[in-house]
Amino acid sequence: MSETQRLDGFRSEFENLTLTIIDLIGKQNGLVNTIALDKSRYEMFLTNTAVERHLQDIVLERCNIAGVSTVLGLRLLNQIIGESIRIQKMTFDSAPSIDGNRLFAKAKDMEDSGQKLIHLEIGEPDFGPPEAVVRATAEALAHNLTRYTQPVGIPTLKQKIAHRLNETYHTEVTPQEVIITVSGRYALYLATTCTLQAGDEAIIIDPSFPAYSSFIGLAGARVVRIPTEFNDDWRLDIDRVQESINKSTKVIIVNSPCNPSGKILDEQTCNALVDLAVENNITILSDEVYSPYSYTPFTSFLQLPEHSRIILDSFSKAYGMTGFRLGYAVADPTMIEKMAHIQALHLTSAPEFIQYAGLAALDCQTEVQQNVAVIRSRLELVSSLLENLPLSFKPADGGFYIFAKLEDRESDAGKFSESLLHEKGVCVMPGLVYGPHYKSFFRIAVCQSEDRLREGITRMEELLRKL
Repeated sequence: MSETQRLDGFRSEFENLTLTIIDLIGKQNGLVNTIALDKSRYEMFLTNTAVERHLQDIVLERCNIAGVSTVLGLRLLNQIIGESIRIQKMTFDSAPSIDGNRLFAKAKDMEDSGQKLIHLEIGEPDFGPPEAVVRATAEALAHNLTRYTQPVGIPTLKQKIAHRLNETYHTEVTPQEVIITVSGRYALYLATTCTLQAGDEAIIIDPSFPAYSSFIGLAGARVVRIPTEFNDDWRLDIDRVQESINKSTKVIIVNSPCNPSGKILDEQTCNALVDLAVENNITILSDEVYSPYSYTPFTSFLQLPEHSRIILDSFSKAYGMTGFRLGYAVADPTMIEKMAHIQALHLTSAPEFIQYAGLAALDCQTEVQQNVAVIRSRLELVSSLLENLPLSFKPADGGFYIFAKLEDRESDAGKFSESLLHEKGVCVMPGLVYGPHYKSFFRIAVCQSEDRLREGITRMEELLRKL
C-alpha cells in the first residue's frame, strides 16, 4: 500500500467518524425536543444545574479514559448544553410572552401613533448632564479636540479617575490600571471577552442585568445562575456560590447596588466572594455603576484584599450622561492592555471631546449628590404609593429601581406589563428579563418627575384593582 493510499484510508475513516458525530448530534437534538415538550407541559425550569453537573463529571471521567483533553471535553459539553438550551427555548418561547425588547418596540409603535406614555421601564435619569459638562463639551469641540486618542484613553482622564477612586475608597489605583471605554456596557463586553473563552463558565447572581448573560454567551462560555430570593431579602447564599464552582468557572459577576433588586452586598459577603475567587483562581467582575446611589453602606471590590478583579463603571447614571456613552474599567495593567487591544480593533478609542466632558464631570460632585437626593426622594415617594396596592416589594438599598411582586406568585408579570401598557399607557419591565425565577415580578424605574410617577402609579392601581 502506497503512502497516498494509506493517508486516503485515514482520511476516509476521519470523514466517517465526523459524519457519525453529526448523526449522533441529530439524534441528541431530537431527544432534546422531546425533553423540552415535557418540561413545557409540566411547567419545569428550562435548565437543571444538577443534571449539568452530573454530565460534567462523567465527561471528565470519560476524557481521562479515552485520552481526550479535559479542556476540549468541557468545551464540547458546553457547546452541546448551549445548543440544548437554544432548542428548548424555541419550545418554551412558542407561547405568547413579552420581553424587554418586545415591550420597548410596542411602546415605540404606540408613541409613533400619537399615544402619550409614562415610561417607568427605562433606567435613564430625566436630569441631563451638569452645566460644566455641557460647557466642556462645547469648548473641546471649539478647540478641535476631535481626534483619535490612545485606545486606553487620554492620560488626564485616567489620572483623574484614579485619583477620584483613591480619594473615595482609600486605595492605590494607578492610571495604568484604568481604561476609558465607549460606555460602561462596552467595558462589560471587554471584560467578559478578555476573561472567558469557549468551555468556560461564569456565575451571575439573579435577578441580574440581562447583558451579563448575553456577553457571556458571546464569549462562548456558559452562564451559571445563582438566584436570590425575595423572601430572603435578596441575600446571596455563599454556600450556593461555592457549590456552583468547578474547574470551568473563570468569572463571577457582581452588581451592587443591584439592577433590578436594589440590593447592596454587605462587606462580609463581598469578602467571602473574594476568598472563593482567590481559592479557585476566579476573576470577579464588579459592576459598580450604581454605587453613587447607595442608601446603605456600600463596599467596592477595590477596598478588599488583593484578588483578580475588574471594576466596571460609567458616567451615565451619576452624571446624567447616558447619551455620551462613556465608561471605564479598572484592572491590572496586563488586563488593561488586552482590553485596549480589542477596543482599538473595534472602535479605536472613546471620542476625544467626550473624554474631556468626562474630565469636567468628575469635578461635579455637588451635582451628583443632588441627583442622588432626587432619586432617593422619588424611591421613597413611589414606595409610599405602592404600599396600598396588592403588591410586595423590598425597599431598595441603592439604585433607581423597585422590583415589585404581584401578590399571586403564579401571576404572569409579563402579561400584566402588557396590559398596563395597552390599557393604561404605562410601561414597566417584566421580571423574566432579569432571570427565569421572576415571572411574578416587574421593575419600576423612578427616572421621571414626581408628577409623572404619581400618575403612573395611579394608573397601575386602577388596573390592579380591576384584575
